[in-house]
Amino acid sequence: TYPTQTAKFVQFLSAQAESEEDDCPECCVHTDMLLHTPTGEYHVKHLHIGSEVYSYNFETGEKVIDKIIRKRLVRRDNEIKVNNLLMTADHPVYLQNGRLASFNPEQTLSSYNMNVDQLVIGDKMMTANGELETIKQIEQLEGNQPNFTLYTNNGNFYASPNGDNAILVDSVIQGDI
Repeated sequence: TYPTQTAKFVQFLSAQAESEEDDCPECCVHTDMLLHTPTGEYHVKHLHIGSEVYSYNFETGEKVIDKIIRKRLVRRDNEIKVNNLLMTADHPVYLQNGRLASFNPEQTLSSYNMNVDQLVIGDKMMTANGELETIKQIEQLEGNQPNFTLYTNNGNFYASPNGDNAILVDSVIQGDI
């Protein structure tokens, strides 16, 4: 009976990790975003723990295959649109030279204990093809929006709204993972 109990425990942990939590301070990208994976672009809502995604390894300076190690659905009312990328205002993105910035650095510090720069029009975000995408518009959205928090081994992943050149975003890994 030990393997059966272990399997049930693993299923319980997976259900917890992929659960919906409305009061979670962690946040991420809107459920409509696509993630850059080795087999193409997939909606974040269709990927699960163990799914392979691309991330960036800052030690080696290259895009690598990584895995989702935790996933959570949250509803937040602080959604922004940066060019076409939908995410919460406190979610950090990687800018030129690996610098992190968010639309709401104070909330990023409060939620994740991360000091990041202010995200502004003209900043250049890191992309999956190694180029930089200039921020041309930042718009605050109204209403309660569904988002997924994802955690990867490298602490980042690439997301885009339409499968074009994905933007490198932080996965705000917390110390308790």
